[in-house]
Amino acid sequence: MGDLIGRKKLFLTGLVIAACASLAAPIAPAFAFLLIFRLLQAAGSSAVYPSGVSLVHDYIAHEKQGTALAVLAISASVMTAFGPTVGGFLIVWGGWPSIFYVNLPFICVSFILGCLVIPKDVKEEKLRIRTLLARLDLIGMALFSFGIVSLLWFLLELEHAPQFFALIVSVICFTALACFEWHCKRPFIDVRLLKENHRLTEVYLLFILMNLVNYCLFYGMPNYFQSGLKLSVRTSGAMMLFMSAASVAVSLLCGRWIEREGTEIPIKVSAALTAAGAVFLLFALGSGLGFIGTVLILFGIGYGICNVALQAAMLDAVQAEAVGVSSGLFQTCRFIGSIGSTAILGLILVVP
Repeated sequence: MGDLIGRKKLFLTGLVIAACASLAAPIAPAFAFLLIFRLLQAAGSSAVYPSGVSLVHDYIAHEKQGTALAVLAISASVMTAFGPTVGGFLIVWGGWPSIFYVNLPFICVSFILGCLVIPKDVKEEKLRIRTLLARLDLIGMALFSFGIVSLLWFLLELEHAPQFFALIVSVICFTALACFEWHCKRPFIDVRLLKENHRLTEVYLLFILMNLVNYCLFYGMPNYFQSGLKLSVRTSGAMMLFMSAASVAVSLLCGRWIEREGTEIPIKVSAALTAAGAVFLLFALGSGLGFIGTVLILFGIGYGICNVALQAAMLDAVQAEAVGVSSGLFQTCRFIGSIGSTAILGLILVVP
């Protein structure tokens, strides 16, 4: 959408949708309406990220994009680290509606700054609704959506009753998607590009793998701390801050590193640190908290480097007109890794 109607327009529209959903969710008359408003909020938020990355690509000099992407990575890491804790306090102090209302000031500030700071979209032609719909690959979007939903359904139900029908539907949808997109003039996912652009495909696969590891730790270690080591919720949360704080601290430095050296070396260093952390973790479990905290710092540094370096590598691997779709797929890879981690943890963790 951003590639067709303009990045700024999509960015601001996403903020408006998220704001309306945040206002409506607390007064939802029934749980079904609450789910609908939450979906709308997610849709609005999802429009903001790829358009934001595209704006970085369009309006920030190439040699400064590493730092800009690092700021985005830091923001995501900080929210991941402190979001659950802040949400817990909000629920205690103001009830569950407060977790929706707290978004509004941030959205308003973002909207005002977006209107004032982001340059106006430059489009060669004004698209009408009919023209826009004709240029959108609605069939490809539908196949991709059904495929992702079916795959996630299968993964989430693995620990209870595996839904192999959902897996079959997912395989059929993705196979049909690949065939359809190969012959589509304006594909939603350029399969030819993924086949020819091995660099972009590698970036996506590596990002899924790194997020799979990161979220296995982020979701699994608190369970180990509380169920295995009998630590309090507060102490286990403090332990996880080792990982998140390290990720945040290294991200900005990594941005400057990428601006000087490119993305190849940081990606290799990130992979090496993550592999080393996995080995050390085998010896850390059952040892002192200091050793475990050190290993978590190692993982945090590896993920912080990966988060920034792979975003920069993704921007380098695509043409300007495809940045919006590519950024959206990049974010989808993060979600796939996150959901995959919950499926893995559901299979290996046994909660008494």
